[in-house]
Amino acid sequence: MAANNTAQKIIINTGISITLRVLGSILGLVSIYYLTHYLGNIGYGKYETALTYLYILNTIADLGIYNIVLRENHNEQSVFANALTLRIISLAFFYLLGFTMLKFFPYESEVKIGILVASLYTIGNSISQLIIPVFQKRLNVYFASIYEIIARLIFIIAIVILTYLHKPLVYFLGALSISSLTMLALNYIQASRYLKIYLAFEQKKILYILKEALPLGIIILFVFVYFKLDQLMLSYFKGPREVGIYGLSYKIIENIIFIPGMIMGLIIPIFSKLSASKSKLNEIFNKTLKYFAVISMVIIIILFFFSKLFIRLLAPESFNDSINVLKVLSLALFFIFLGSVSGGIILVFKRQKLSIPAYIIGAVLNVILNLYFIPRYSYFGAAWTTVVTEILVNCSLLYLSLKTSLLSIKLSNLFLIGLVGIFLIIPSLWLPYKEFVGIIAVLMFLATMYWTKIIETNDVKEILNFRKLLSHKI
Repeated sequence: MAANNTAQKIIINTGISITLRVLGSILGLVSIYYLTHYLGNIGYGKYETALTYLYILNTIADLGIYNIVLRENHNEQSVFANALTLRIISLAFFYLLGFTMLKFFPYESEVKIGILVASLYTIGNSISQLIIPVFQKRLNVYFASIYEIIARLIFIIAIVILTYLHKPLVYFLGALSISSLTMLALNYIQASRYLKIYLAFEQKKILYILKEALPLGIIILFVFVYFKLDQLMLSYFKGPREVGIYGLSYKIIENIIFIPGMIMGLIIPIFSKLSASKSKLNEIFNKTLKYFAVISMVIIIILFFFSKLFIRLLAPESFNDSINVLKVLSLALFFIFLGSVSGGIILVFKRQKLSIPAYIIGAVLNVILNLYFIPRYSYFGAAWTTVVTEILVNCSLLYLSLKTSLLSIKLSNLFLIGLVGIFLIIPSLWLPYKEFVGIIAVLMFLATMYWTKIIETNDVKEILNFRKLLSHKI
């Protein structure tokens, strides 16, 4: 009975979190609409440049501490207090270093001042992230999602007011900081009901957290290098207009990437429970890979045919180049979805350290390619570099997941899914009435998947029966 109740609570919490995350993404797109129309591609590019610079500082300062706070259940109070101290020290050190380095970047004073103002936004998000495991352990993670919704609503209201008052960029970044600090305050108040939140500096505990966290921190850092460094390099070699064009397309991709992450949050416990039974784990692993491949390819087809519609809904005509950039970036989704499944298996078998070389190689390759292609091909060079990097890294993760778990996969299924999808997006390059043809292409893709028996009704029913899986009644 307890297992059933826990499984049910996990499913309900995940369902609520996914729903709220979708709502949060919609609100994020609404804010992008107002920002792009008011700031234009140059102003929006300055906005993205400021946030990208801060995101990189934030990632360096992360150190992987969040994962240790989430993992440690024994002596939770002490671990959290020391982790919070470590996070604040790390943020202070790397942000001061980053502010000092600003003088070497050819940014206008507006962007540099904006970085200083918006630093409170990323700092607030960083500390809020450390608090979230307190909710996750008690299966109340939806609190964090609700507070994020509140923060996004505050920001949208602020955007509308600032637009009406014709305020410059720095005011919008200030409003973003206020929304983040509001979210932090709400998270703090709620978490205080479960833990005493204070700072502690116990040397042995700090060293233990660092030892356990740094491998994960290195992975997070190198993942972020090839996720965000391209925008920073665009800002350095080209300018804010190019960052705005690329940043809008990438923002859409970022709002899609959460899908596999959220679903895997529910499936990883299933993988863990089945890890002792290789045949059952192999079955679920292959089904998850297959359906993630199908979902990602449906999204890619939609983006190829509807990219013009999406960009026009979000931004004025000055962002038209974002249409083709979005198409290129969408190709990475197939590999990102598969990589999230592989990462789940690697996590279950506690082999995260083995994946570090893949991320390092991916980051180095990304930087080298961007150094060559961005000066010559601008945002298109950055987009194709991202696709190549994602292919390399996520194929490496798939290989590592098979090597560490001794599982096997049906490569023919993945190849067929990819081949059919690529064949169906080709007409988007020249046919008129793209939206109508796009609907037909999606239907043809799903029909082909059913005809080739890649999609079967029984598979769908089984993979969605999470409660049964979680309670060992397979």
